[in-house]
Amino acid sequence: MVRFLIHRPVAVIMVFIAAVVLGIIAYFNVPVSLMPDIPIPEVTVNVSYKNSSARELENAIIKPLRMQLMQVVHLSDIKSETRDGAAIIRMKFDFGTKIDYAFIEVNEKIDGIMGALPRDMERPKVIKASATDIPMFYLNVSTDDSDSLHYDNSDEVTTKFIELCEFSENVIRKRIEQLPEVALVDISGTVSPQLVIEPNLDKLQSINLSLDQLEELLTQNNVTLGSLLVNDGHYQYNIRFTSVLRTKEDVENIFFKTSGKIFQVKDIAKVSIQPQKRSGMFAANGKPAITMAIIKQADAKLSSMKDKIKDLVNTFEHDYPGVHFEASQDQSQFLDISISNLKQNLGQGLLLVILVVFLFLKDFKAPLLIGLTLVVSIIICMLIFRVMNLSINIISLAGLILAIGNMMDNSIVVTDNISQYRERGKSIDDACVTGTNELITPMLSSMLTNISVFLPMIFLSGLAGALIYDQAISVTIGLGVSYVVGITLMPVLYRMFYKNSRDTRNLLQRWKDNIFRVLGFQFKKVFSLDKVYESILHFTFNYKKLNLFLYTSIIPIGILVVVLMRKEKMPPIPQTEVIINIDWNENINVGENKKRVCDVLKALQSKTEQSNCFIGHQQFLLNRDYEMASSEAKIYIKTGSPDNIMGIENTAKDFINKQFPRCKLSFDPPTTIFEKLFTSNEPPLVAEVSFINRESDISIPKLLEFNQNLNGNKRLNTINTVPLQEHVVLTVNMEKLLLYDVPFEGLYKMIKTAFKENYIGTLRSNQRYIPIVISGEEKYLTEIVGNTVITNNNNIQIPLNALLSLSKGQDIKTIFAGKEGEYIPFDFFPTSNQKDIYISDINKTVSQSKVFNVSYSGSLFSSMRMLNELGVILLISVLLLYFILAAQFESLVQPLLVLLELPIDFAGAIIVLYLLGHSLNIMSVIGIVIMSGIIINDSILKIDVINQLRKEGYPLVEAIKEGGHRRLRAILMTSLTSVLAMIPLLFSSDLGSELQKPFSYALIGGMIIGTVVSLFFVPLAYWYIYRKHDKNVSNVGTNKSELE
Repeated sequence: MVRFLIHRPVAVIMVFIAAVVLGIIAYFNVPVSLMPDIPIPEVTVNVSYKNSSARELENAIIKPLRMQLMQVVHLSDIKSETRDGAAIIRMKFDFGTKIDYAFIEVNEKIDGIMGALPRDMERPKVIKASATDIPMFYLNVSTDDSDSLHYDNSDEVTTKFIELCEFSENVIRKRIEQLPEVALVDISGTVSPQLVIEPNLDKLQSINLSLDQLEELLTQNNVTLGSLLVNDGHYQYNIRFTSVLRTKEDVENIFFKTSGKIFQVKDIAKVSIQPQKRSGMFAANGKPAITMAIIKQADAKLSSMKDKIKDLVNTFEHDYPGVHFEASQDQSQFLDISISNLKQNLGQGLLLVILVVFLFLKDFKAPLLIGLTLVVSIIICMLIFRVMNLSINIISLAGLILAIGNMMDNSIVVTDNISQYRERGKSIDDACVTGTNELITPMLSSMLTNISVFLPMIFLSGLAGALIYDQAISVTIGLGVSYVVGITLMPVLYRMFYKNSRDTRNLLQRWKDNIFRVLGFQFKKVFSLDKVYESILHFTFNYKKLNLFLYTSIIPIGILVVVLMRKEKMPPIPQTEVIINIDWNENINVGENKKRVCDVLKALQSKTEQSNCFIGHQQFLLNRDYEMASSEAKIYIKTGSPDNIMGIENTAKDFINKQFPRCKLSFDPPTTIFEKLFTSNEPPLVAEVSFINRESDISIPKLLEFNQNLNGNKRLNTINTVPLQEHVVLTVNMEKLLLYDVPFEGLYKMIKTAFKENYIGTLRSNQRYIPIVISGEEKYLTEIVGNTVITNNNNIQIPLNALLSLSKGQDIKTIFAGKEGEYIPFDFFPTSNQKDIYISDINKTVSQSKVFNVSYSGSLFSSMRMLNELGVILLISVLLLYFILAAQFESLVQPLLVLLELPIDFAGAIIVLYLLGHSLNIMSVIGIVIMSGIIINDSILKIDVINQLRKEGYPLVEAIKEGGHRRLRAILMTSLTSVLAMIPLLFSSDLGSELQKPFSYALIGGMIIGTVVSLFFVPLAYWYIYRKHDKNVSNVGTNKSELE
């Protein structure tokens, strides 16, 4: 085949030019996304029931809803968190579950139980998780003349901000959503208007009009009575009877008659349009603002979406000069980093290939030839991406970056082998044919071994396996393309480049030869690569037992290091952003929350470049987190350097702990795509403590006593606080209610009116629906109860405090529950080696209490499961390697020679990671697996050459020596290019580089040790196996001449 191809260079080159042209076209049509469209097997149910306590909500709604949802098929876990007025249920499914079907079934289960839930409750929102639903960035909208957040506890809203809210929802949001690349604009921080009717209670009393009658009056004047179809001659008309309130003036001008007189509503009440009572707000850089989460269509190009939104924002700023836009938490930078890394690695790879090949082959043409085939391979990969409908994303790009090393290796090996045959005197045609044909089988075996090493990674459970799928397919495509290019295009181009090189040499070539002649003469006197190799090989065979001991002793050392190493799911990533989670743990309103957040921002001002404050409840539709209460806040801080993050955290801790000692504070990395998909906020160890009798009421004193006993254990090294909250209990004296003839419904409406919560209808204003509320004046709680009077059925005024009594109670702030029922979580932070000690101490405390049970969860368990799966997958990869190698070598023993070096290489890589302070995590394990795929290629090629030489009649020792010399340059060149390509990542500080550092260290350490093993240990092991099959080998290595 090769001889046929090299004599038809035009046909071969035309085919590859056509493939390159199609590849370039495909590159501009391949979808570009941040992440592959992965159906995350999670469904979140958000429940909201206004004015309900956490306990009422849990007992009446969440518990029956949770029991109903537990019947959904393929459900692996369900947990709920219930707070005052809101709850969230998180459902996790077995990976591989058709999440669309699960989503439908969850909705069906909710519809099935809605009849048993309170009628005035909104239907729960069901949110299906997806990697593409994560916002690409947030667009903050504010006005240039917005005042900074006031350092007081008011939550007043200016008229201009209400207008900005309407403009953002009706104009900006809709314009952005019209872009074909945008799936959804999720908005928060807006304020909606409401129509407030403040009755004059004295006037109402003077005309004998009660609140019930006023409410009935407004309701009667805000109805649609229906329509009639009438005939008028030969025409037909639809006559509508309506009495719908549309404006504030419509409400003010309502007529009614009482005590023989006609009045209007404006005579007895003040009617005004006011902002609705705020349960939360958003601020950008200390100013009130609106934030929009931009969510991309799954198949849209990220760069195109960014450009169009940028153009649209420029248009808005030109047309509306008073409106200011700012992007924050931009996820698209990670894709830019990955593409930049690909370009950087490609450029560095080409330069390193040119340098290394030039130094080893002492030729200018070979590096250019290898670089050309590398570029061709990458472009053809883009064509296959388009055909297979793969997107360019962070994961697939990472796979392509990994495949580049193997692409270079294939080109290097073919070029070196052809060059060696030319050096032995073969013609250019014979050298191309023989050199390529000799490598077709071993290169195919190498490609399959690489694929077999990486492809089983897709069987990792959970999200990791789904993400690695794109990477594994990318690596497979890259390896396959480079193999085809290596055995078809490479010999054709080599023949074209070198066909006339012996007859015609230009001045540059002769100048190069003269330089190498001089330098090479001096170089060989001082250092000869072949002589160094021979010397170490002689040492290896002269001290066989010592060398076997040295190499194999690495394995037990590596096993010991694995036991001592930290185990993590993902490596820690230095950040320039941090999210401060604040729970003030007090019953404060949004205004006071805002004031305290302002104080925190002021303390952090010197180290802050950008800040976003999410205060209280947020309005996002796709909110997979729990709804924040009015006493909670999240502060996003962006700083200039990762070194400032620790200072920001310490400053925030010191300030908040000093000013607000009851506050519960935590720090999270920003909600980037990696944090959403790869990590979780779950502590290493969570003790889920529950009462033995789950049906009984929770005893707060016993719980606090148990918490104190846990905190008193110094070995646990953690202080946990059970978050409790105070609440006010209004107790109605039913006896006095009957005695004074006061209707309970009237009492309830009076209380709601006093607290501005008496909703009576909707004002239909154009396309807007504005709620109508009957409200009293703003008063304190004690004033309302002490000074408010209610009129009974006999038209006698009764003071409210005669019917009600006030008291205070205490309960758990958040009720956690799972499949087994309610529990109280206690978080602990042991290392993997301390886990058993912590569990033992916690179990002892639980058993002493005699009223509690405990179960455990946490990231330590999921990390161990992940590492165990990686171990099984590694075993599968080794078995696949053995099957492939056995098929190639036609031997059941020789594959063991290759596999024998794997534990040594693994141990060496792990020792390097440990010495450099890195943990064992997904990235480092993937680096070890990829390293093994690369390094065993050297051993495969070397054993294949030794086998061929023995078939040609070489004695065992001579075959080992000659095979080592023939493969020496190729092994060193491939190892050097792989190692040097990773070194730039060690000195970069972007997110992609930080993620790749454990991978790089594992690969570099394993490659260095693996190269030594391949050059010297594998020949020694080969000799031990076949020494009895060869004559006169009993004394091999006892003197130097036997290997000369």
